Amino acid sequence: MKLYGSLASPYVRLCRLAADARGVAVDFRVTNPLEDEAFRRVNPLGKVPALVLEDGTLLPDSGVILRCLDERGDQPSLYTRGGLARHETDALVSLSVGVLDLGVAWLLEHRRPEAERSESWQARRREGMAAGLRAMDEAARGLPEDAGLADLAFAAACDWLAFRQPEVDWRSREALTARVDRELATERFRATDPRG
Repeated sequence: MKLYGSLASPYVRLCRLAADARGVAVDFRVTNPLEDEAFRRVNPLGKVPALVLEDGTLLPDSGVILRCLDERGDQPSLYTRGGLARHETDALVSLSVGVLDLGVAWLLEHRRPEAERSESWQARRREGMAAGLRAMDEAARGLPEDAGLADLAFAAACDWLAFRQPEVDWRSREALTARVDRELATERFRATDPRG
């Protein structure tokens, strides 16, 4: 399997973390989807991550990639750790990815010329991120010790915020911070840190 992505993408990082946690070997190919025209032949959407299976099947979405990776490997499922039901894990991962979606949208809008930015949309994105982080912190209080993919998603989202938007305060949320810091201390997180 070939996993295409950029080192700085939090969605790619989450897929790499999941592959490692499940013991699935993937051939990671670094690409810049905005500049790599050859990558368009791999994924016509021009988005990362993209996973190409051994039979050539293209999976162009991180959610689909995560489910595929969880079906492979020899470690326990990341979706049902600690007695969580699959839909509970899906909900927590979706919450984390939603915070990322808002953060990425905010960052891209912020990079536009100032006259082209929408301050009202930027404010809505910030409000959504804050509400999502509050919900993640609340959820973190009731999670089992090992929440599998939910733990990986929480940490990937918060560490991306620390990397790209350090002004977003997630560290004041104690339960969330404790779970995230535990994950960030692992070798898999250190090995995928986009800051090198």
